[in-house]
Amino acid sequence: MKTLRLQTGLLLFLVLISFSCKKKKAISPLDKSKNICPLLSIADETGKSIQDYEYIESKLVRIYDRDSIPTTLIFRYNEKKQVNKMQVQSDNSSENFDVLYFYDDQGNVARTKASIAGIEFMENTFVITDKKITSVETVINLFGRSIGAKTRIEYNNNNVSKVYSSVDNDPELLAFVGESYDDKPQFSPPVYKIAALGFVGVANNFFSFMGDNNLVSGKIYDEKGKVDQKMDFAYIYDKKGLPMQCQTTVLRNGVSFTKSTSFQFACNN
Repeated sequence: MKTLRLQTGLLLFLVLISFSCKKKKAISPLDKSKNICPLLSIADETGKSIQDYEYIESKLVRIYDRDSIPTTLIFRYNEKKQVNKMQVQSDNSSENFDVLYFYDDQGNVARTKASIAGIEFMENTFVITDKKITSVETVINLFGRSIGAKTRIEYNNNNVSKVYSSVDNDPELLAFVGESYDDKPQFSPPVYKIAALGFVGVANNFFSFMGDNNLVSGKIYDEKGKVDQKMDFAYIYDKKGLPMQCQTTVLRNGVSFTKSTSFQFACNN
């Protein structure tokens, strides 16, 4: 079967992005009117920070990553305070991955255009039903060839339950399954939802951010529709409903590994 990730070797580093850090950054004051508690950092079991977030005037502008491949995500905003550009810079590549975001009259992301090394190669068009993105039409132009694809998204209690993908009118295959979520509001920065849309057509590990709650158990599928990895998350929350710790278990290729992380928010800083 043809796949969106086939022929895109330059983009493989994107699948490894896990949002980590380089150094502590100053945080803008909390927006108390919205009761927002910005996530500042995430540390591994040794206490070493693996995620760091930089805010300016309550807007997330950078995510620093050194958990696997040192990576920086940079967010630019328009005059309406909407993210209109995301740039991914990797220390292992001189070719930046850029995504431009275009909005409809209701403020929903209607389209994205992605480029690498300044060369545009992918455009996504989103279909919105009842304020949820239910399908995505993707066109990839790469190596002189155009590939069309469609992503279909199903929800359960405002969380993404199943994602199907098809390429060039091939049969649909599973791309992601959100088996269960907790009942806590998603603690990841709201910009994650926008960032996730920029990776549609490239990676399948961002769909859980499109819902309201935190993923507890899920599966990511490969281009053949087979399970690539199974993930389980066990969170410990404080009285505010913010995660203090998380134990993550990943099963891939028959091998299971577990890691523990801790969280720091502006509210408990």
